[in-house]
Amino acid sequence: MTLRIRLSLLTLAFVFGIAKAQANDFARFFASFESLSADFHQVLLDAQNRPLESSQGQLIFVRPGGLRWQTDSPSQQVLLLNNQQLYLIDYELEQVSQRSLETVDNTPIYWLARSPETLETLPEHSHSHQGIDWYRAGEHLSFGFQAARLHSIRHTNGLAQTILVQLDNLVIDPEIDPQQLQPTVPAGFDLIKLF
Repeated sequence: MTLRIRLSLLTLAFVFGIAKAQANDFARFFASFESLSADFHQVLLDAQNRPLESSQGQLIFVRPGGLRWQTDSPSQQVLLLNNQQLYLIDYELEQVSQRSLETVDNTPIYWLARSPETLETLPEHSHSHQGIDWYRAGEHLSFGFQAARLHSIRHTNGLAQTILVQLDNLVIDPEIDPQQLQPTVPAGFDLIKLF
């Protein structure tokens, strides 16, 4: 074997090894904890990447299948996942919408609610940009990792709008009060079941 062929094979093996290691970062991170909490900042962008609105709040996640996504500003909303049921509590509209988790396939909630070993396919490393490693989960959803920790989520909706979420103050395996994941319909609110 010539030196050129050997160097080419070594280069391919090295590149393949890096790609394989990066592809496993998604699974390793999500398999490394039972709960997490974080603050988030979320921006909705139009098709030309111009900001339409922004919000902020807190995220709590507990396995198996517990999620609380609470938006505090500009309006208060709580998205709860409990026992494969998803609840959206909208305090401005005074209503609670309930639906099955199965109706939210290919959304960030679908991927966050499941552990890596239960997924048929895992997101694949697509690129790195400004210190963030991006993993693509289908055509419209990506997860960004910085220093092997979840940093960002990017989702394009059916209106060609992009939802970009940046996580801060991420804590792995915090103590979570189970009451924070219990759905309750506040007095006077309408309950809408969407099954």
